[in-house]
Amino acid sequence: MKLDWLSATFSGLMVGAISIISSVSFAALVFAGPLSTHLDYGLDVALITAVVTGLFIAFGSSCQIAISLPQDRTAPILAIMVAAITAAAPSDASSEQVLLSIVAVIIATSLITGIFLLGLGLARAGGMMRFIPYAVLGGFFAGTGWLLVIGGLRVMSGLELATLDSALQLVEPDVLLRWLPGLLLAIAILTASRFIASGIAFFTILFAALGAFFLITLNNGETLETLGNSGWLLGPFDDQGDLEDLWGLPQLPTVEHWAGVFDQWPNIGTVVVISATSIMLTVSALEMLTHRDIDINHELRVSGLANLAAGLGGGMVGFHSLSISDLALKLGSRHRATGVIAALTAAVALFFGTELIGYIPRIVVGGLLLFIGFSFLGKWLFGSWGKLPHGEFLVIPLILFTIAVVGFIEGLVLGLLAALIQFVLKYSRTTVIRYALSGKEARSAVERNMDDDHFLAAQGARMLVLKLQGYLFFGTTAQLSSRVKARLADSSQTALHYVVL
Repeated sequence: MKLDWLSATFSGLMVGAISIISSVSFAALVFAGPLSTHLDYGLDVALITAVVTGLFIAFGSSCQIAISLPQDRTAPILAIMVAAITAAAPSDASSEQVLLSIVAVIIATSLITGIFLLGLGLARAGGMMRFIPYAVLGGFFAGTGWLLVIGGLRVMSGLELATLDSALQLVEPDVLLRWLPGLLLAIAILTASRFIASGIAFFTILFAALGAFFLITLNNGETLETLGNSGWLLGPFDDQGDLEDLWGLPQLPTVEHWAGVFDQWPNIGTVVVISATSIMLTVSALEMLTHRDIDINHELRVSGLANLAAGLGGGMVGFHSLSISDLALKLGSRHRATGVIAALTAAVALFFGTELIGYIPRIVVGGLLLFIGFSFLGKWLFGSWGKLPHGEFLVIPLILFTIAVVGFIEGLVLGLLAALIQFVLKYSRTTVIRYALSGKEARSAVERNMDDDHFLAAQGARMLVLKLQGYLFFGTTAQLSSRVKARLADSSQTALHYVVL
């Protein structure tokens, strides 16, 4: 394919700019609350991910337009892990010691995810993820949307929102002013996306919001310094370390509180499964967008290597982004150079633009998180109504409610249990015997002489042929056994000697 450098450069720069803002929003989601003092570190972690996974996917993917960045589907779970480690840290632990434990769990999650994805790809077992029920996937992603919405409100309001009392503070006038503009921004992007291409709407409204914020605040006499000190901007950042301190593996021997890291293995497992499933769903969607077949196992191998490299550099989980890849396609991209330029744009921000990122308003970052969260909820909760049987659909709000009230792992377990119960109930009501014939009716296609035909006709009643369908397990096996026993006990027919399944 001939490379149009002008188109590739333009689309790469535009996609890179949005990738940077998306990466910043996920960093703000993970490093929120007590960890906001380390947000500068979180920004570097997210940008490292955008650069490393972006280059691996751009060069290695079989899809020309594939763009990678830190993932909206796994960032909320990473935020849960980080919050849990922070809460479980000893009271005498310093801020730096807590940060080292967080570094350890971020690296561990990326490396384990990379190993799993690479193993799936090498074993050519990518199709295995298709056995996860659609309703369970819908519940997980709807729950992820809820966590993104809560995360967006936390970023903008500065509240933890862990209790009902803190949630009620959102309606106080001073706090309301902090997050309501972000909500309006998310609604504007969602509304505009219904009439024009979502990527273009996202790009236009997001940058218009940036301009409007500074135009209004600066005209009201505010300065960048006062806006930052009053919490309207992500910055200013404390000078707590340089980029060379981020290469996380050398830091691991200094981690003192490994217990909190090891306690996160269920959440790490959830990230692993969601990553593999998300890649499968994204690749399927990219096939429809590009009208070309994509090898899922190849994409898993490339994603595995990308996350291994990101983990070694202290980065978080990242892989193909459907929305950003779709934006690249709408901007006219037809070559992998777009992904390379987008990753290099993130690299420029990583090495030279961290201070500028501190001037991004929190309402823009929070509004972006709300937009992504509402998109998840709209697609997987409301969009699934009418597409699934009612019983299967109810699994989605059940998982969502459990995640919102109890926790993500509990929602995962409950959703799988509900899907299993539905499967058992469905097949217990479905007969596994498609039809039953005696040897008189069920004859082979072999041509026989007349004497053999007469013999088979006379002896055919001694044979029962059962054509089966569906799955054999527990209750359905008992159903099959009961049918054979009933035939054996039927004294009005010739004694049964043979059963053919």
